[in-house]
Amino acid sequence: MHKEIILPKLTLKELINNSVASFSTLPSVAFVEGRSISYAQLGSEIERIAGMLNSLGLQKGDKVALFSHNMPNWVSVFFAVVSKGMVIVPVLPDFTADEIRNVLEHSESKVLFVSERLSGRIAAGTDLVSMIRLNDFQVIRGQQPEQGVAPQSVEVDEQDVAAIIYTSGTTGKSKGVMLSHKN
Repeated sequence: MHKEIILPKLTLKELINNSVASFSTLPSVAFVEGRSISYAQLGSEIERIAGMLNSLGLQKGDKVALFSHNMPNWVSVFFAVVSKGMVIVPVLPDFTADEIRNVLEHSESKVLFVSERLSGRIAAGTDLVSMIRLNDFQVIRGQQPEQGVAPQSVEVDEQDVAAIIYTSGTTGKSKGVMLSHKN
């Protein structure tokens, strides 16, 4: 028997907040070597990353790009961004340097989280406030975020844009599809 989940709003913020509250001691994500992170730990990490983003001057509606293969830190950044009303811009790992630059420029992303393995594909001229290595949250280029900053409390609506997903651009440049929280 399972409990029906009823959220006050159909937003990713409400979804992750409910999961953290309801399943705090259960594993949320796991690393390849087997170590897992509980929902309570994930919730703390989400708040820490959101505080970093706020310390860089990001606010509701600002875009944050995420360029990595699947890893637990991907989940933390994704929910830190969308739960504070910012817009996540996932970048496909097989994109070329030109496609990545196009996505970053077209989306007007202010911060890029990139895995160490893929960081060599980011062009030096890319205009970002900060580029942060996803593996350990160290700044690769740009402004250094402050640690220990409490994130801003933000109202997130079901119709707010949560993500911009770019196609692989088989017929030209990648096209961005905006998805709301309710989508």
